[in-house]
Amino acid sequence: MFSREELLVGELIVEGRLVDASNATLFGKVLTSDQSSFSVVYKPIAGERALWDFADGNLASREVAAYLISEVGQFNCVPLTVMRDGPFGIGAVQQWIDVSPDLDLIAIGQQSTPAIRNIALFDVVINNTDRKFGHILPISDSQILGCDHGLTFHEEF
Repeated sequence: MFSREELLVGELIVEGRLVDASNATLFGKVLTSDQSSFSVVYKPIAGERALWDFADGNLASREVAAYLISEVGQFNCVPLTVMRDGPFGIGAVQQWIDVSPDLDLIAIGQQSTPAIRNIALFDVVINNTDRKFGHILPISDSQILGCDHGLTFHEEF
């Protein structure tokens, strides 16, 4: 496991692009001081597309805010996320969560479990306008994390 501090200060290396994303979403790793590494998602502000209903250049900040609300509100449903500088400028950097490709995300998302209800309530609190099956990360039967929280905290609702 790694710490928030390591996520903030470790060397960020981009290894590829997640091509299904509408904004620049990069896969990489962070090297720690002991030369170990962990996988991350890096979303530089410079790679955000303009949207008619969200202010320019602040989707990464919303990603970090969603993580902080998840922690403070004890939802614990967003991977560790920080704002930091990287190879393409300031952006959100989030812990990568491996999910089995064999999981049926649609079936999991349609269940009425405490984990699904937790993330649904969290989405209401942060006014998430973009939850979809591809944005849920089942960790276990009792825990589901969510990712891609740039389209949250809309000012009109």
